[in-house]
Amino acid sequence: MSGRILAEESTLLPKRTSAPLSANEDEWVAWSEAVIPYVLPSAIRQSLLEFAGRGPIQLAVFDPAELAKHIPWEGLCHRDMIHGFLSIGSLRWVRQLDQIPAQSTPDACALVVWADPGSLDYPPLPNVSSEAERIAAGLREHGFHVDILPSATPHGLIKALSGRQYRLIHFSGHANELPSGAALALESGRPGSADMLYADKLAKHVSASLVVLAACNTKVFAHTLAKTGIPAVVAFQNATPDFSAVQFCAALYGGLVRCAPISEAVHEARGALARCGGEWFAPVLYVNGDADELTLRGSAAGVARPKPRLPTEDRPFLGRTSELLEISDRIRRPDSRLVTITGLGGMGKSRLALGLAQELAPEFSGGAHWIDCTAIHSEADLVGAMGAALDPNGQAYDEARLSDALAGNRALLVLDCFERLVDHADLLVRLLRSAPGFKLLVTSRRLLGVSGEYEYPLGPLVSSGRSPLQSAIDLFEQAATQAKSSFRVTRANRVQVRILVEALEAMPLAIILAAGRLRTMDLEQLTARVHQQRLQVLQRSGNDRHANMAQVVQGSFELLNPAEHTLMNECSVFHGGFDWEAAEAVLRGADNVLDGITALRENSLLSTFDTDSGLRFRILDTVREYVEGHCDPDVLAPVQLRHAEYFVRRASRLRDDWDQGHWQIANSALWTDAANFRAAVAFVGAQRNQELVRKFARSILRWYLEAGLRSDFDLLLSFAEPIALSDASNDPHLLIELRGLQGECMRREHRASEATGYWLDRAKRCEAIGEFDMAADSYTDIASLGLVLDEPETVNAMLARIEKIGSARISSHIRAAALVIQARASLRWGLQEEAVDAGRRAEDLIADLPAEPRALFIWMSLSIVYRSAGSFYRSEVIARRLIRQALELWHLQSVVRGLLELARTLEQEGKLADAAAAIVAGEMIPRHASPQARAEARKYREDFASRHGSSLIADAEACTVRRDWRSVATTLAAGDRLHPPTTP
Repeated sequence: MSGRILAEESTLLPKRTSAPLSANEDEWVAWSEAVIPYVLPSAIRQSLLEFAGRGPIQLAVFDPAELAKHIPWEGLCHRDMIHGFLSIGSLRWVRQLDQIPAQSTPDACALVVWADPGSLDYPPLPNVSSEAERIAAGLREHGFHVDILPSATPHGLIKALSGRQYRLIHFSGHANELPSGAALALESGRPGSADMLYADKLAKHVSASLVVLAACNTKVFAHTLAKTGIPAVVAFQNATPDFSAVQFCAALYGGLVRCAPISEAVHEARGALARCGGEWFAPVLYVNGDADELTLRGSAAGVARPKPRLPTEDRPFLGRTSELLEISDRIRRPDSRLVTITGLGGMGKSRLALGLAQELAPEFSGGAHWIDCTAIHSEADLVGAMGAALDPNGQAYDEARLSDALAGNRALLVLDCFERLVDHADLLVRLLRSAPGFKLLVTSRRLLGVSGEYEYPLGPLVSSGRSPLQSAIDLFEQAATQAKSSFRVTRANRVQVRILVEALEAMPLAIILAAGRLRTMDLEQLTARVHQQRLQVLQRSGNDRHANMAQVVQGSFELLNPAEHTLMNECSVFHGGFDWEAAEAVLRGADNVLDGITALRENSLLSTFDTDSGLRFRILDTVREYVEGHCDPDVLAPVQLRHAEYFVRRASRLRDDWDQGHWQIANSALWTDAANFRAAVAFVGAQRNQELVRKFARSILRWYLEAGLRSDFDLLLSFAEPIALSDASNDPHLLIELRGLQGECMRREHRASEATGYWLDRAKRCEAIGEFDMAADSYTDIASLGLVLDEPETVNAMLARIEKIGSARISSHIRAAALVIQARASLRWGLQEEAVDAGRRAEDLIADLPAEPRALFIWMSLSIVYRSAGSFYRSEVIARRLIRQALELWHLQSVVRGLLELARTLEQEGKLADAAAAIVAGEMIPRHASPQARAEARKYREDFASRHGSSLIADAEACTVRRDWRSVATTLAAGDRLHPPTTP
C-alpha cells in the first residue's frame, strides 16, 4: 500500500529558527522537534504515522513561501516514527512546483559537465575528472550517448547546450549562494580564478528532462531552475563529500534506468549516500507537475534489462555501511568474479547479500538473480536452480546449456546459504572459466576453498566511530516496535538497551529474537534472562530456519567432522579469546591443532581479530552456551583443568613482569585475558583445587586490585581466604598477603575501621614469624590512614610501634615512609621546620638506592611535603627525580602523577608556561596505561585553564607536536624546557 501526502509549506516558521546543518544527531533532533509543529500541521503528522510501515509514502511539499523555503525538510524528524528521521524508511520527499514541465527530448543524450576553478574560494577538486568519467561510463553502459564538457566555462556550457538537446544534464563542481543570486562556479580560462554562471541565465538554455547538480549548496540554484519549467532538478542542500556524492548519483541513475519514478530513485540513492557516510538529508528533489513519473528508460533504445529477481524484505536495511562499500567495491573489480560472505548463522549474511544485489543490480546488464540453496542437495539441482533463475520459463538446464546461457551475460548471481553444497563448489569454478562475464556472490557458513575466491568474513553488527553499537540498537528498536508498538529507545532506557545488545553480542538474529520477547517481559527482565538462559530466550514460534538460535548454531556443528566437533567443544573453555600458544597448550581434540583450528575458522565457528600482542581467536558466548548444554561436563573437565594450569603459568609470568617493572606489558596482558583468568579461577575454586588457587592468589590477586578488576578480586579472594585460614600455621605468608590486600581494598572504599583491623592482623602475624619489615609496613599504612582522618593519636601510636621494632630490623624504604608520615603530621600541626627535617632524613635514606616501585610513593610524598612547607626548589628536584625513576621502572601512573606534582609546584612558583608543559605531558600518556591518571591530568588541565586562560596550554601543546610523550617527559624530568618544532 502506498500513499501520497500533500503538505503546504507554512509561513508561520519563526524567523529566528535556523537549521544546524553541521550539527550532531542530538542537536538535529532538538531543532527538528522545535520546528516540526510549525512546518507540518498535526493532520499531516497523523497521516505520516498512519501510513508508516504500510508502504512507500510520498510527501509532496508545494512551492515554499519565501520565509520557509530554506528549511532542510529532508532532515526533519518525528519522535513517534520508528527511526525518528522522516527521510529514513519509506518516506520520499518531493518539492512540488506548479509550473507545467517543459517538453522533454526523446533522444537518449546526456551531458556531463565538470569545472574546477582551483581558486581560494573554491578549493581544488583533484578527483572531479575521474568522477565525471565514471558517471559517463555508467550512463553509456545504459545506452546513453554521453558528451563530456571538461573544465567548463560559462560560454562553453551555453554553447554546448545550444548545439544539442540533452535529456539529462549532470554537473560536478562548486556552487555558491551570492547576494546577487545562486550560481555555479565555472572556470574562467585563467588559472586560480572562477567565473560565475547564474541560475536564471543558465535556465534560458536548458531543455532537459532532468538536471542533477552534484555540487554543495545548490538548493537555491535548483529551485530557480525548477521554477522555469524544467521537469525535475536534483541538488545538494549542504556540503557532501565527493565520494558520497558519486555514490548517490550512481544509485540515482541506476534507479531511473530501471523505470523507478524519480522520487523513488532519489529515495534509494539517499540510502546509498547514508551507507557510505554521507548525510541522508543532503539531496533535494524539485519536480514540476507530474514529472515525478519521469524515468530514463525508454529513451535508451536497445538496453532493456531484465528486472532483478530478488526476494522482498519488509524490514529496512540498517548498518553494515563499511561492509556494503568494501564488498561492492570488490565485486566491481574486474578480477573479482567470486565473492563469498562467510559467517555464523544469524549474522545477517543473506540480508547483506540482498542489499548488495539491490545496489549492484543496475550495474549488470544481465540483471541480478537470487538462488536459495537451502533445499538444493546435488550438483544437478544446483545447475537447474541457476538456470531457472536466469530463465524461469525456459527448459531444463544441464551444465553445458547453463554455461552457454551465462557466456557473455553480464549478470550477478547470488547463491544464498551455500554451506551444504561446498563439495560442489568446483562447478562454480568451471562455469566462471567457461562463461566470462557473469559474477557470483555467495553466502555460506563455510569457506568454499576454491581458486579465485575472495572471502569476506561477516562479524557482529558493530561499526567504527563513537557509537559502535548504534546500528545494533537501531535494529533492536525496529524489531521491538513490531512486538510492542509503543516501544522506543529513549534517554531513560538507552543504557539498558546497549547493555542488552552487548550481551547479545550484536548478532542481528539474536537481537531480533530477543526483541520479540518484549511482548511478555520488560527490558530489564529480558536482559537478566539473556545473561542467565540465552538460548532459551532466543527462539520464537514457527518452523523457519531462523526461529531458534540453538538450531542455527546446531546447523553449523552439523557441518563438522567428528574430530572438528570434538575440537570445537574443547575451544569452548576459552573466554574472551585465545592465541596460538594457549591453543597448543590446552587443546587435544585434533591430531593437528593447526589444521583443526583452521577448519573451525573456515566454518565460521571461530573468528579472528588482531591485537597489539598478535592474532587471537574468539568463540561467541552463544556458541559456548550451546556447547555447555550439549556436551558432557565430565568430558570438558580435563580440558578445563589444562586451561586452568596454563593460565596459572601465565599468571606467574605476569607477576614476574610486574616485579621487574614491566607494568604496561603486564596490565595489557591481564586485561586481554581477564575473562580466561576469571573462568580458570572459577573452575579451580569450584573444584577446590587448593594448589592452583594458592598460585593464582599469589600471582594476580594484588594486580586485580591495582587494575580495578574488583569482581575478579572478590572471586579469587573468596576461594583463597578459607584455604589460607585453614593452613595459616603451615603457610602463614598467603594469609599475610591477603590481609594486606583486604586492608588496602577497605581503605579505597573509605571503610577505615575495617582497613585498620586487617592491617593490625597482618602486622601481628608478621611479627609472630619475624617479618618485622612487613609488620612496620602495615603500621605505616595505618598511620597514613590516621593522618587522612586527622587522628593524631593513631599516627603517634603507629610511629611508636615502628620505633619499638627498631631501625636495625626495618628496611630503608619503610623507615623513609615512616619519616614521610612524620613530616606530613608535622605540617598538619604547623611545625614546618620539623617537617622539612623529617623529609631530609627520609630523602637521605633512599637517595642512593636503586629505583624500585616502593620508592615512588615516597618521592611523591616528599615533593608534596616540601611544596607545602614552601621549599619549592626541593619540591621541584624531588618531582623530577620521581619522573625519572618512574620512567626507568616504566610505571606510567607514577610518571603522570610526578608530572602533575611538578606542575603544581611550578604553578605556585609562578612558572606558568613550564607548569602548562608538565600538564600537557601528563595528558599524553597512552590511553590504556592508566585511565585514572589521565583523568587526573584532564581535570587539572581544566582547572588550570580556568585560572590562567587556555593560551598557555595551547602554547605547550604546540611544543609537543611530532614528539612522543616519553621524550617530552624525559625532557621535563631533566629540567629542560620544551620548544616548538622548527619548520623545515
